[in-house]
Amino acid sequence: MAFIHQIDKPVAIHKDLYLWSGNKAWADLCGVDVEQLIGSGIEGFVHDSLGMFISYNKRKIQGDHTLSDRIQVLFRDKTEPKIKVYITTTPLKRPSRAWLLWPRG
Repeated sequence: MAFIHQIDKPVAIHKDLYLWSGNKAWADLCGVDVEQLIGSGIEGFVHDSLGMFISYNKRKIQGDHTLSDRIQVLFRDKTEPKIKVYITTTPLKRPSRAWLLWPRG
């Protein structure tokens, strides 16, 4: 998972609604230090759209192929109350049920 720290754009790895890793750009998006990302629950960053993200995540894990690989969420930030972000999700082979996340336009 160290590969994500070589990417300039924000990326993170999540599993079971917890962040396993995130790079500096992702931490900047969330308004926290990189060290605060690991083990953090998604609810600490997603604002107003947490229920939708949980449902989306559950359906993706169950293999619902009708879902888009992109979901719109509202992030909390220290400087702004909400930031609208489209997150693209890509399944990882290892660990199982883990996802690579990155914002996309």
